[in-house]
This record gives sequence, structure tokens and C-alpha cells, in this order.
Amino acid sequence: MSIVDERVYAAAAEGDPRALGTVVPAVRALVTRRCRAELSASIGLEQADVEAQRISRDIISALPRHNGASLLAFVNRQARHDVARLSKRRRRSKEVGSLIDRLPDDEREVLILRVLSGLSVADTAVALGLSPARVLLDQHRALSRLREQLRAG
Repeated sequence: MSIVDERVYAAAAEGDPRALGTVVPAVRALVTRRCRAELSASIGLEQADVEAQRISRDIISALPRHNGASLLAFVNRQARHDVARLSKRRRRSKEVGSLIDRLPDDEREVLILRVLSGLSVADTAVALGLSPARVLLDQHRALSRLREQLRAG
């Protein structure tokens, strides 16, 4: 990234097309390397590249609002933050998925349809052949069990 002069960065932040032509590939290269290094083992190379594209796009969009630190420091800070947030979200998702798998079948099905799929109580009741009251009861029990399991660690 040191090949990008801070004057070019400043021009890119102001929207100069030639400067953006220099800065955008440098940002993408740095972010792609970081994502591949930190994420490819857990989500695969292809998905790491998809995340790198998204993070790069977000960083490039934020250039006009940023002033202060060098481009390298700005990109590194943003990429580090986004990769850490993604890693945390993936860990949490796996943890919650594991907890959902431990629920009784009927409660798990209700939770998946209601909370994860967004079906209404009535639609969930029809899909599972239950009364709406039973759907609400199973949903309440499932969420209570999940809360207890999360508190227990």
C-alpha cells in the first residue's frame, strides 16, 4: 500500500477518477490478503474473497468521510474491524446453531419457522399441523431454553 502517495489518497477521497484508479486496486489487494489470511480456513477461499469485495467496497465508500490517518492505517483499521466482526458473528452463529440443535424437535421446528424463516403464528400452525396456541407455547419454551443455555455458557 505504500505505493499510494497520500496526495493521491486525498484526491481519491475527493472523488478524483484517476486517483481512485490507483487507490481502489491497492485497497482491494490489502483487504483481500487480510481476508484470505484470516477467513479462508473457516469459510473457504471463495467466500473470503466475497467478504473482501464487500469490505473493500465499504472502505472505498467511506473514503470521502475519512480525514486524518494515512490510507494504510485507515484501511488496516477498517479491515481489521470488519474481519473481527465477521469472525465473531460466525462463531456466535455456530454457537446458536448448536444450541438450536439441542432443542426438542417440536420446539426446534417452531423456532426455525417462526424466528428464522419469519412465518406468522397461523402459517407455522398450518405448516406443522398444530394449533396457534401450541405454536406460541413451543416458541416460548424454545426461546426460554435458549436463554438458559446461553446464560449457562
